[in-house]
Amino acid sequence: KFPAVTVYNDSAANLPELIHRENLSSLDAVISGLPWAVFPDELQEQILTAILQTLKPGGCFTTFAYLQGLLLPSGMHFRKRIKGMFSEVEKSPVVWNNFPPAFVYRCRKCAGYAQAEDQGNQERYAEDFAEFLHRFFSFSKFFLFGL
Repeated sequence: KFPAVTVYNDSAANLPELIHRENLSSLDAVISGLPWAVFPDELQEQILTAILQTLKPGGCFTTFAYLQGLLLPSGMHFRKRIKGMFSEVEKSPVVWNNFPPAFVYRCRKCAGYAQAEDQGNQERYAEDFAEFLHRFFSFSKFFLFGL
């Protein structure tokens, strides 16, 4: 039904090997819906390291989280971990109409040059995120990962 979609039933921690199979050297973006706040620290580290290894310089990692996850130790560790691993981390406003309330983390891998610092402009974030989603869904190949 979707010939441009490649589905792997594998851990996202194996991302470097999986993109190698597809003859890709790096990815422009990774979008995740994994439940980071329930993962042990070691698994968070493995998956985030794999994502960081496969993103091209300036590449974007986007994931969502539920507000109550910030109260869990692993949710707090995740937030600290992404801030230490990525050169830029933005958090969207909370979507209160979602049940449970959620927000989006948008992380960028260092591009090897100085980047303008984001002043937290919510309108700019919304435009950038819409552009990111538009570009992501216009790619010819998709990879879906399950844990």
